[in-house]
Amino acid sequence: MADSYRAFSCVGSRTPTDGALGFKVNNSTPQRSKFLDAQQAAVFLGGLNFRTVLRWAREGYLPAIPVGEGKRRLWRFLETDLEGWMVSRRTGTLSPATDAPIKG
Repeated sequence: MADSYRAFSCVGSRTPTDGALGFKVNNSTPQRSKFLDAQQAAVFLGGLNFRTVLRWAREGYLPAIPVGEGKRRLWRFLETDLEGWMVSRRTGTLSPATDAPIKG
């Protein structure tokens, strides 16, 4: 058992160079996103009511992961998904070069 684990763990330590296998390996460590329940997601989104968060999840308006089946399904939310959703809904940003008022 220990030998098979050791053999498995050695596979991940190899890093092929560019072009050796036809792909580039990304050696950066991925950021783990935290799963939130509806109440935590409501706080993360700026103090929404958790029932609003659940309704938006059911309607597909908010990115969410359903857990289980049936009427009383649980919902989980990834922090990174919620952050991306909030950023995508941002309005009113000004770009100095294109949105500056024209003096005339």
